[in-house]
Amino acid sequence: MAARRTFALGTVLATALIVAGCGSYTHRSALAPTSMRRNGRVSVGYLVSLDMVSSLQGWALAPEQQVLRTTDGGSTWQVVTPSGAPRGSFSLASVNANRAWLAVGSRATDRTVVYATQDGGANWSRAVIRRPGLPQLDYLGGSTGFLLLHQSRSGWNEGISLLRTTDGGATWRLVNAARPHDGSTLSGGQKSGVSFADLSNGWIAGSWGGNSVMLDATDDGGATWTKQHLPAPPGITTVKGPVVTAPPRFFGEESGVLPVLLFPQGMVFYRTNDGGTHWVPGAPIGQGQYSIASADDIFATDGQSIYRSTDGGAHWKAIQLTQTVPTDSLDFLGSSMGWASGGGKLLQTTDGGSTWVNTAAKVAGRAPSHTSGNGRSH
Repeated sequence: MAARRTFALGTVLATALIVAGCGSYTHRSALAPTSMRRNGRVSVGYLVSLDMVSSLQGWALAPEQQVLRTTDGGSTWQVVTPSGAPRGSFSLASVNANRAWLAVGSRATDRTVVYATQDGGANWSRAVIRRPGLPQLDYLGGSTGFLLLHQSRSGWNEGISLLRTTDGGATWRLVNAARPHDGSTLSGGQKSGVSFADLSNGWIAGSWGGNSVMLDATDDGGATWTKQHLPAPPGITTVKGPVVTAPPRFFGEESGVLPVLLFPQGMVFYRTNDGGTHWVPGAPIGQGQYSIASADDIFATDGQSIYRSTDGGAHWKAIQLTQTVPTDSLDFLGSSMGWASGGGKLLQTTDGGSTWVNTAAKVAGRAPSHTSGNGRSH
């Protein structure tokens, strides 16, 4: 099963929508390649991404271009960024409390660096990929994962490279590549990310910049791709603006959730129970931040209310809040426990989002970190 992911509802393809002039989007997605500044002070009140793997342990990316880790439920965090990590766009895939991958890359350099840790960030191994690009990681399970590199762009066409590892990130092999306007399925559209349900079946999501769906699917591990069509959601007959798909989140090989933004009408979560062969749309909701906790439990917020679905997005219940919930990052472990970051605060709920408390989170400092390895991949 792939690592749990958190996304920004309505902002998962912020860069693409800004290019299209379709709105003002300021928040970043955990899956979107994220260019961050690096300075002296690190804050947990404006996390770029947050992934709690248990009630006590979790990982995060801070806007100061730092990797953070907590072991006390988010009250205190330590900086565990690999020593010598270059500047660039960061993509973090947390596997469990001790294991994580970090990819760092840029369109302006000739390489991408992927780090892996098995001891909570105390030690990192490093693999150098001789390909540029803004990275996005997809951890599949065991020692297997995929890496999508966002490369050159021409209008709404984007070149990419897709790589795979089967040895825990030590080596990466090229699976497929495309250049803008080269006539291949993967050359069209700006991509929001990649997601695999198993070694064979995967999806690349994104946007064409228009009102048609972009969702490319593979059943041979990424060697070949075809366009997948989605049924219209209930109550929506005409889409007024761009359609943006985010990579689906799978729970096992059969059950998955696919977020789709219909700008400016709102967000729809599609669900599959047959490994992505068929997708069934749920009820539309507004834009905001969201977290997919399971194939059934999905949470969303616009800062004023919490919206909760217990049936994979088919129906929603609104919870009115007595306080504002930050919307930089939202992460739920299951049906009850969740965290929200933004506005200089990190809040926690234990009742499914009805009430929130300030964790008074702080960064305790930098943990000793050692980086080794100069492995090179395609």
